[in-house]
Amino acid sequence: RRLPAFPDELMRAAGGGGGGGALRELRLAYNEVEVLPEEVGVLTGLEVLDLSHNALRALPDSVGHLTRLLELYLAGNRLVALPPAFAALSGLALLALEGNPFAAFPCAGMDGWPALTSLTLDSERPTQLPDAGAAPRTELV
Repeated sequence: RRLPAFPDELMRAAGGGGGGGALRELRLAYNEVEVLPEEVGVLTGLEVLDLSHNALRALPDSVGHLTRLLELYLAGNRLVALPPAFAALSGLALLALEGNPFAAFPCAGMDGWPALTSLTLDSERPTQLPDAGAAPRTELV
């Protein structure tokens, strides 16, 4: 059975007593989640977040609080842009964005991501990629 929304129970459990930092992995792939709540920013201990193959159209600014993220899977959603706060995710090593209708490269500020080693995008999108010197160790897949 697919989840139609981000589980409120998860936010209540994480928010109560400051437990948001204890959760390391959250995998909600292949559901029908349309909205990621602003409260997701309390999950500051997350290292892996898999929201691939949902129905997300936007991400909240609070995603920038998830500074411990190492892997972020957003493939197969309906994202057309990423919030400016996304640039704060400097520890990302893997970012999966394929299957989203981006018209231009969605990651302004990528030069501030020294750990990024794998970035996946669709072959026909986006039409403009960042300067290759921005993240010289990054494998564009």
